[in-house]
Amino acid sequence: MNSIALNNQTMSSTQLLELLHFSSKSSLNKAIRLMFTKKIEDSILECTFRANGQVDEYHLPELESKMFVAKHDESYLEEITQFWIDRATPKFPEAPKTYSESLFLLAKKQEQIEKQTQEIEAKDDLIIVSNEGSIKSGEILIREFCKSIDFIDIGEKKMFTWLKEQKLLSPSNEPYQPYIGRGYFTYKPTKLQHNGAYRYTPRITPRGKVWLAAKLLRYHEKNGDLQLT
Repeated sequence: MNSIALNNQTMSSTQLLELLHFSSKSSLNKAIRLMFTKKIEDSILECTFRANGQVDEYHLPELESKMFVAKHDESYLEEITQFWIDRATPKFPEAPKTYSESLFLLAKKQEQIEKQTQEIEAKDDLIIVSNEGSIKSGEILIREFCKSIDFIDIGEKKMFTWLKEQKLLSPSNEPYQPYIGRGYFTYKPTKLQHNGAYRYTPRITPRGKVWLAAKLLRYHEKNGDLQLT
């Protein structure tokens, strides 16, 4: 948008000429007279004269100068029109296009709710302990998650394979740290070692249930039946 260089009170013909594509100041003054005939006749617009009595400069107040520039500069007119259109148009978030997108939005909302809850509960240790117990009581095993989803038929072994291919679980079934940090998984080591190393029992949190269901569904929508090696 062109910058309008106003003086303290008005904008002169010379200043307007610097912004607009008129061949001369006389042609610009003619355009001003055509646009503001009534205001000129009523002496609302100030002007200065040459020695021969002809108008040398019109001095347009802020409103009239902006009106004049808008009329003769399409880019300025477009931008100022779009400004008022944008201000008048209510902004609505784009609706999710698929069921998986809806689940992802739900997971994000759940995460926001939990974060806000944690910020409030941080002020009271007793409430924090109570909240942690509530979260743990809602955790489920992988096989329980497989039974709980009804949009795709997948068994526990196939689910474990898919989780590892998606880099959500390590080969020893330990959830990777980023997904533990986001509150999707918890885990505990097995009591006995396998081949000299502990394995892990992953559990899915309430937040993780929604997020993982959305991720699984999105994968299924893009790839059809799960093709796991």
